[in-house]
Amino acid sequence: MRLQPFFDDHRPTATGTPVRVFPAVAATPRLPEPGRWTNPILTLFVTMVVSVGLPWIPWLPVFTGLVVMALGVTLSVLCTISYLSWPDSREEASVEGAWVARQSGYRADVHGAQLRWMDEQGSVKTGHIIRGPEGWDLVLTDPAHVATAATLRAAFQQSRPAVGDDELLRDLSVYDRAFGVEITENTTLDGEVA
Repeated sequence: MRLQPFFDDHRPTATGTPVRVFPAVAATPRLPEPGRWTNPILTLFVTMVVSVGLPWIPWLPVFTGLVVMALGVTLSVLCTISYLSWPDSREEASVEGAWVARQSGYRADVHGAQLRWMDEQGSVKTGHIIRGPEGWDLVLTDPAHVATAATLRAAFQQSRPAVGDDELLRDLSVYDRAFGVEITENTTLDGEVA
């Protein structure tokens, strides 16, 4: 288990255009994500200052400071659990993401704290575990797919000439010839002569 550095509210982000996104490969902890306002040392320090200052207000009961101190210690313990559980959760999500990628046909594995995947030629590509709306998301990226997507996007955004009404109309006998149907004046659909 390792501690995430204090005041670290940076979320990992994927670079490039995603090739494949697997949403919610693992659950995130129920406690808030570590950030500036959930720093356990800062929370405990603010709680101590407030609880020592409250008894000096004459119209408040003396035990108010003790109640605030108890709530602050509880909050600091929860913040500490949050700082310990989020990095572990991300590492577990990397392992789960590699398993999901393998089940989907990608050659992915966890290398240290990094998730990587390889294509058929053995080229190492990038994989990211990103916090999504419902849990950790697995995003696999490939520079070749990024270039192809950029080309297709540029081609799609090109203006196309307008098609006239005459080009949309076609004689129905074209379809008869295409399907090998021969209709004469005396033939009906059930083969009887009219």
